[in-house]
Amino acid sequence: MTAPLLETGSVHRSFKNLFGTNTIPSHEQTNMLLSGLAEPEKTLRATNDEATRLQLRLSVLSAEKQHLTKIISPYKALISPFRRLPNDVLREVFLACLPTEHNPHLDVRQASLLLTFISNHTRQVALSTPRLWAAIHIPLISQESTSNKHRAVNRVMSKRENAVEEWILCRSGACDIPVPLYEAWTERPSAESYKKIFETIASAAPRLRRLSLTLLVKSFRHFCDVLGRSTLPRLKFLTFKLVHNFDDIGSSIMAFNASSLVTATNLRNLCLSTGAANYSVYNMNWAHITDISLGKNGAVSMTSVDSVLRLCSQLRSCALCIDLDGAVPRASLLHLTALSLSFYPGAWWGLSTEYAINIFAEVDVPALESVTYEDFVGPLPLLGILQRADERIIHLSVTNLGKPVNLIRCLKLCPRLIALELEVRRPKRLPSTGVPAIDADLEEWRAWSDYLTQWPTAGGPIFDCFTMGDNTDTPVPEKLCPKLERLSYRLAHGPVSCATVERFIRGKCGLAAIQTNRYGVLRELVAHVDGGETEIRQVRESVAEALLAGLSLTLIPPLPLTVKPARFPTDIGLHPKPRMEVLDDDGDDNDNNGDA
Repeated sequence: MTAPLLETGSVHRSFKNLFGTNTIPSHEQTNMLLSGLAEPEKTLRATNDEATRLQLRLSVLSAEKQHLTKIISPYKALISPFRRLPNDVLREVFLACLPTEHNPHLDVRQASLLLTFISNHTRQVALSTPRLWAAIHIPLISQESTSNKHRAVNRVMSKRENAVEEWILCRSGACDIPVPLYEAWTERPSAESYKKIFETIASAAPRLRRLSLTLLVKSFRHFCDVLGRSTLPRLKFLTFKLVHNFDDIGSSIMAFNASSLVTATNLRNLCLSTGAANYSVYNMNWAHITDISLGKNGAVSMTSVDSVLRLCSQLRSCALCIDLDGAVPRASLLHLTALSLSFYPGAWWGLSTEYAINIFAEVDVPALESVTYEDFVGPLPLLGILQRADERIIHLSVTNLGKPVNLIRCLKLCPRLIALELEVRRPKRLPSTGVPAIDADLEEWRAWSDYLTQWPTAGGPIFDCFTMGDNTDTPVPEKLCPKLERLSYRLAHGPVSCATVERFIRGKCGLAAIQTNRYGVLRELVAHVDGGETEIRQVRESVAEALLAGLSLTLIPPLPLTVKPARFPTDIGLHPKPRMEVLDDDGDDNDNNGDA
């Protein structure tokens, strides 16, 4: 009865005014407190004793839990859902593990080889799935005796030859196989260095669907000799780049024309970068080519472009890296829908404006809808192409466009544009920092420096042109590309403000845009912004209605987000195998590469 009195009764009320003060209670009040606290203190001691007992019991139970978990876990792993997956499902999981940007490497740390180290069962499933072994990346290493690491290199190549033979001949079954061969330009192999690998590939020629060759001229000639007249009925994609050295390019052309590569009846996709003065000297069925790329790793002359385009009457897509020489191609490409252009910067200076804008004036492209353009020579060739397209362009991708005003000029010629991609990419020939040491690269470096000074404040006006209009030529603002649905603005050097992005989304996804068919509703936006994570979150909250309606929004902050490295999933009943020591491409016994 005492405790309730202390809480709510007269005793509590009589001491209420003393709480929180330094007043000393009287003798009578002290006696009242002692008698009133006796029972609550007894209850408190009992509660403390019970809590201590429960804590001891909890400690015992925790220790018992850890002990039982340690005992049960190995047994539970044996019946994990992953181990009970049917083989057909497991095969699909394994196929999804394959890299998508390149062929699988001869590396025990990557699929497909990694999948053979999980368990005996998964090894059997992996080895019995031909599609896992239907692609392989084959780097070649010189075996010359002049190499300081001759023995180590020989060991690596011997293992690689055996792996390629097993991979292609034994594991890939009857699947079509894509094979890339890569040889570093610094190597100087003997004629027989890669004979076994070449013979293995030649023996599987009827199953070759995609062949990519990056070789020295000498190695390319040897490959063509080994390939001989082997039939290539399934070959559809062919890429060959001859690494520049002092060897005779003419002999490689003769070797190609004497091989079965010229008789591949199903060849449709061709990528050439060989250093030949005129690519039309390669004797292939040009009329069957539907997708072509010329000079991807080295510019090709306009004369060569002209001769090839005249032969390729069925082109659907074309990618050109051009070294301007004053020529103008004349061709009728009635089926061409996609065109990709880049120009060698050093060849541009001094050419006239009239020539630049009329480079493709004699090329008939009535079906052209997509243009990709890398600008380090100015926008005039792009403007000329867009004028020729007669407002049919629905996809435009521009890299390193020199000035923002040039982009607006181009967009005015694309009223039906649906997708726009803007990107900045540092030229490969320039050093990562500082001024280039080679005089030939100085002009390109100056153009790059000028480019960086143009864009930091240009993002806002460009975005506003799509929703508020552009009045650079007329007093009445005109909205550009009213049907735009996808925009990728990957310019880290000229990020746009979060407020501009929010205004742009509201303008493209607002009620007026939705209620009229004249304006395309924004479906996808990727942009570099100058705000941090907090600002990005606020933008997403403010346009939540558009996100719910289907807008895909990716805003990239100024600094890249930290990504934790992936770890082996031990929570599905599997455990990583011990790390294997392998021999890398340099012949060192380290684990930098992992080639087996």
